[in-house]
Amino acid sequence: MLRPSVRPRRAPRSIYTGEALVVGEFLSVCVAIWRGEVSRAPFERQRAGLAEVVERHPRGAGFLCVIEPTAMPPSDELRRASIDMVASHGERLKCVACTIEGAGFKAAVARSVLSGMALLFANRKTPVSFFANVSEAVVWMSDRLPLEPLADAMVSIGELRALLAPFRKPP
Repeated sequence: MLRPSVRPRRAPRSIYTGEALVVGEFLSVCVAIWRGEVSRAPFERQRAGLAEVVERHPRGAGFLCVIEPTAMPPSDELRRASIDMVASHGERLKCVACTIEGAGFKAAVARSVLSGMALLFANRKTPVSFFANVSEAVVWMSDRLPLEPLADAMVSIGELRALLAPFRKPP
């Protein structure tokens, strides 16, 4: 009797962990999870992490940005830098999924603002979409990148999220 082969799940790779951000990689996806203040220094870590993942996967990589409810909005300068960061990878970046977690008006407005920002992307060949939760984002990304099985992707994202310290409000 033939048995299906079961390959072990590959653990995600941590690229950077700080107080407000964790950047990691699973399969060909760069994951950035924001908690707390979105400022220049962690943003540069995110930029470097994405560049590293895209370089490691020349046939195509993805970017998943998760914004937790405790994340503070970035400045206009960092919003523009985000657009440039994504556009700089051209067709090597196969998709960008941004999850704005949280319920209610604030999260809905954030998703709306970011969706408007997506119209400014110079690289129209990279699909960009916005989601209310990570599982929807992963399903959408799986149509553009090999992320099977999806449960493994969710476990990997959870492991990366666990690297972040609990959120503390600034004094």
